[in-house]
Amino acid sequence: AATVVGAEAWRAHPQAAWDVGGAALTAVHLAAASVWAGALVFTLRVCASWRRQEAPKTARRLLAGYARLALWLVAAVVVTGVLSGLLVVPLSKLFTTGYGQVLLVKIALVGLAIAVAAAARNRLRRTGSTMPPRLGRFEAAVLAAVLAITAVLVTLPPPPRSSALTFAPPPDGPVLPLGARAGLIGISVQAWTGQVVLHLGVPESGVGTRFTAGAALTDPAGTTTPVALRGCGSGCFYAPLSWPTGTSVLSLDVAGPGWTGGHASLIVDWPGADGTAALRQVTANLAATKEITVTEHVTSDTTGPSSDKTLVIGGAAFLGAEPYGDGAPQARVMPAGPGRRLLALGYPAQDINVLLTIDDSGRILAETLTDATHLTIRAFDYPDQGA
Repeated sequence: AATVVGAEAWRAHPQAAWDVGGAALTAVHLAAASVWAGALVFTLRVCASWRRQEAPKTARRLLAGYARLALWLVAAVVVTGVLSGLLVVPLSKLFTTGYGQVLLVKIALVGLAIAVAAAARNRLRRTGSTMPPRLGRFEAAVLAAVLAITAVLVTLPPPPRSSALTFAPPPDGPVLPLGARAGLIGISVQAWTGQVVLHLGVPESGVGTRFTAGAALTDPAGTTTPVALRGCGSGCFYAPLSWPTGTSVLSLDVAGPGWTGGHASLIVDWPGADGTAALRQVTANLAATKEITVTEHVTSDTTGPSSDKTLVIGGAAFLGAEPYGDGAPQARVMPAGPGRRLLALGYPAQDINVLLTIDDSGRILAETLTDATHLTIRAFDYPDQGA
């Protein structure tokens, strides 16, 4: 039973809104409701048996014990239910959305069950007799209806918590920066605990462009879940998102009037680790490298051709032309197979993202740089690596 409660808590709507806190609320809510219903049915059956055996005093003691337990269980159900409801449904949408209306039916049924339980408790105190069979059976039937309406509720999508924001929510903790390009639209992704933010850009300013974006996350187990993106300004979208530990795929579909859009997929190896030391190692290696050969593919439209060129340059000179030559405000390192790592660098003020594939010594093997105007992919060769 505990396993079922835990599993349901982690996939319920409150968890998506408040991560661990939402899951804890759901777990307590489910556990209290289950014990309430189960204890009621057990008490009714035992009391019926004892009445047939003419043991009314024993039955009354059992009922009194159940009444005390039920009082705490009802309090737990009500408190956790109210808090979970506030997390999932804005009060302004309680009466105007399908989810809110079904939730109101559940609230009414829970209120009815509490009223019946209170009537039975008062009867027990006033007369000293056992619980009236009809009241007990009616309470059990109402609780069964609550369970049925709850089953309907979990299948419905909750309404959006709020309308579009004016600005993107600020990062809360370390940020994993990623970038991609779909057609002519540049994509900058900022991921941190419980949140994802997308910034879309085009070769021109793009201010006022009514971009659209859709997203889905495929977790390490292969389960794909839609991500409900909301607006946060021009070309900005955000969503609460609980990142699963391990390698996931964030799939994006973006479009904008007058601009070629399309599909992009980003590998997200969560949570990664701080990449500051790895970046220092990379820049030190480049600065000390006499000569490198860089094969470069550049495009502003991923649906069209790219321009390719090969450049032989000194490591220090190349480093001086790269944004990470002066460090990076955001740096996270992720595993990428035996002997390799991925170093993700973010420059949110410029909407620039760099993804470096490096070896264990900190030498760059490949680079992908994205910004609002271009996608640049580079491969590195070190003629002096045996020196």
